[in-house]
Amino acid sequence: MVKFGHILVVTIVALVGASVAEKHVRLIPDSYETWSDNVYLNFTYAMDTSAPHINITHKVMKTIPEIEAHIESEIHGKNNPDHFFRSNATFSVCDILSLKAASPVTAFIFATVKRHGSLPEKCPIEPGTYGISKFWYPEENIPTNVPEIEAEFKVQLFAIDNGQRHIILNNRLKGHSAVVEGSGKSLFAKMFRG
Repeated sequence: MVKFGHILVVTIVALVGASVAEKHVRLIPDSYETWSDNVYLNFTYAMDTSAPHINITHKVMKTIPEIEAHIESEIHGKNNPDHFFRSNATFSVCDILSLKAASPVTAFIFATVKRHGSLPEKCPIEPGTYGISKFWYPEENIPTNVPEIEAEFKVQLFAIDNGQRHIILNNRLKGHSAVVEGSGKSLFAKMFRG
């Protein structure tokens, strides 16, 4: 039986090891294709790989009563394509928007995203400009022992209007990860080195 003390020691050793890492893993985009139906939506995307940050703008042209998202991802090892992960999900964006106050976790996620831009509050989604700017995951907290990967993400949005499902966005991003120099300011470094 594994003792709690053993788990605690292993966790502390892992955190200290991560804290001294001066390198981390960054996603580098290789190609990006986007299409949007300008009757409903005008979409722009930009990624600054030197910072790195993602900037997304959605200009909603007409009221969208209900919206559905379909997301596919495929991630595999750069040096070993036999190690892979695939996911495929379809969900109601309106249902997600209604969850923002459902728990402390969803409230935190919505508050974090809103710090970087503006999102629709609820459905129907009214005409206007919504976006996220300078948004990125805290890559300093991902140590370099994460294997390098190649990835492909597909995102489709569908407007559901009077029972009709109409594609309004079709995006495809291909990229890979690379090990880059870090700032030495990871969460773990702050915890253990001040």
